[in-house]
Amino acid sequence: LDQMHAASVTDTLTGLPNRRHLEEHAPALWARSSRENLLLASLVIDLDHFKQVNDEHGHAAGDVLLRRVARALRATVRADDVVARTGGEEFVVLTLVSSPDPVLTLAERLRAAVRAVDTAAHPTVSIGIALSRGPAQDPIDATWRLIDRADVALYEAKRRGRDRSVLLDPS
Repeated sequence: LDQMHAASVTDTLTGLPNRRHLEEHAPALWARSSRENLLLASLVIDLDHFKQVNDEHGHAAGDVLLRRVARALRATVRADDVVARTGGEEFVVLTLVSSPDPVLTLAERLRAAVRAVDTAAHPTVSIGIALSRGPAQDPIDATWRLIDRADVALYEAKRRGRDRSVLLDPS
């Protein structure tokens, strides 16, 4: 049963947690946010021009890139942060912070880690960031709403030229 559960919350390509894992950990993150008076930050991370990588280098190269980026992201976040692959070339990091400054610093560290990934593709990422404070009556719904807000910021990062992070709502 433990193996089946682990498989159900893990992305098979990257080995990162998946969407189900995010939902399982949402209640604890919101509770800690409220208890410790911290902000819950969502960083939505999207590989820039990933379709070009697949088109120019093949899908196998795209898979290698996704695995390497996943390792770089995991190595950059704290042990209690949640980093997950939510689909395609998109990843989410959930972290608790005392103010916007640490999450902006983390976003820049994540961008640098991806730029340092050794592949012919020379990857970059765009990152959208949103912040919220607990408690949340429905932590799973609140988590997806927070991720949706970060997704709006991600599209602004892409609109501004990619390879950047954007925090639209520092509240």
